[in-house]
Amino acid sequence: MKHTIGWTLVLALILAAAPADAAVRNVIVMISDGWGQSQLDATAYWHGERQPYESGAPWHRLGMTTYMRQEGWEHPPYGGNGFAGIHGYDPAQAWSDWEYQQNHVTDSAAAATAMSTGVKTYQGAIGYGVGDGTDGGRERLRHVSEAAESLGLATGVVTSVMLSHGTPAGFCAHNIQRENFAAIAREMIYDCGLEVVMGAGHPNYDRNGGWAPGDSTRAGYWAFVGGLETWLDLEAGTAGGETPWTLIDDLAGFKRLATGGDVPARVFGVAPVRHTLQWERDGLTTYNDPEPPYATPRIETVPTLALMTRGALKVLERDTDGFFLMVEGGAVDWAGHGRTLGRLIEEQDGFNAAFDAVVEWVEAESGWDETLVIVTGDHECGFLWGPGVDPGDAGTWFAPIVDNGRGRMPGFRFYSEPNGPDEDAGHSNEVIPFFCRGYGSERLLAAADETDPVMGPYLDNTELALAIFALYDELAGERREAESLQESGPQR
Repeated sequence: MKHTIGWTLVLALILAAAPADAAVRNVIVMISDGWGQSQLDATAYWHGERQPYESGAPWHRLGMTTYMRQEGWEHPPYGGNGFAGIHGYDPAQAWSDWEYQQNHVTDSAAAATAMSTGVKTYQGAIGYGVGDGTDGGRERLRHVSEAAESLGLATGVVTSVMLSHGTPAGFCAHNIQRENFAAIAREMIYDCGLEVVMGAGHPNYDRNGGWAPGDSTRAGYWAFVGGLETWLDLEAGTAGGETPWTLIDDLAGFKRLATGGDVPARVFGVAPVRHTLQWERDGLTTYNDPEPPYATPRIETVPTLALMTRGALKVLERDTDGFFLMVEGGAVDWAGHGRTLGRLIEEQDGFNAAFDAVVEWVEAESGWDETLVIVTGDHECGFLWGPGVDPGDAGTWFAPIVDNGRGRMPGFRFYSEPNGPDEDAGHSNEVIPFFCRGYGSERLLAAADETDPVMGPYLDNTELALAIFALYDELAGERREAESLQESGPQR
């Protein structure tokens, strides 16, 4: 007994003396869905300042490629001409051909799956790869959130759009098609092992946050929350198995959670609004209209992405082993599709406020020596550049956004018009901005082994997941080593 007590004390001293950054504890991935460098520039010009992650050290800046695997049936700009396989990204061609970056693009589901599993996949895939003919012809992939759960870490996803939409689903669920919202939501509720799911998609509110009870005879009203039966279980507090979900679906509840009052073990947060927190509200302009942000009053009864993020962190920090969290500013993409730059700036503001909340939490409750924060997008949307581009005149290509001064809309135009000037804009195949800070950043820097003439060193979106998997393998190794030392006792 004397030796056992002594060795326990020695082991405790060894662990206490070990570097604080011996292994990662928390990984936070923040995705501004639809952003590119022009979206960042437009937001910075409107405010007259750059965001902290854009300002250099201690933040690291890279680029990231986003393309998906194609199967030959995708319509432009996702694919076309029967091409199957990985088209990839050619830095030289990207800047010598105006059309190049507007073709062979990814959708959000395939991009999220790549960032979460490390595998390129097809349009619309949620946690599935192309496969080899098994499992219905598709390969079920492993998410980084599943790796986190296998280590006993808490996990969560937060978004400003519907909570079972492509990006949040692509970080935890499995479905061969992203449009199967109800099935995806049920998996998130019953099978994913998450502690936090938050987003829009409330069945009883409209796009302006007004009360609009869902029709019990129409399945579409309830799809984003798993169907009517699942919603009733959520309301009753019985959904979720042994540790049921606590449903929060009003602003007061989100505020209480964010301040740390009565933090449940698991939170399913549904903002009281239909599809997006703010983008879809009344007052939307027409394509390429220069209306500034906030020209239409915001909905005051809907939580912000920052408020939801603060609440999510309160839940996840309960796990002393650490957590994985994905936060998405999803409606940056919607604003890009709609070519509404004023509202895009609003949505980017909302994302940046959530970023501020994350940094505040890291510095107050954790530390950069045990937490990795990644800030990026999943693809660019709208092919946003400055005005005056003539596709037939190479001298006008890639004109930069025009800085007209703080508080004045920059000079701009969305050039992606896949089905004509009156249709929604599409995604592009640009290299998008990528920022990181904290434990494990060196893995991401090492992965950026290719160079774009405009964006500089870049990595691929699959390498984001591979770096996180490596960190979790490292954490598992640290635990095995500690357990082995404890079991072996003192050496004689």
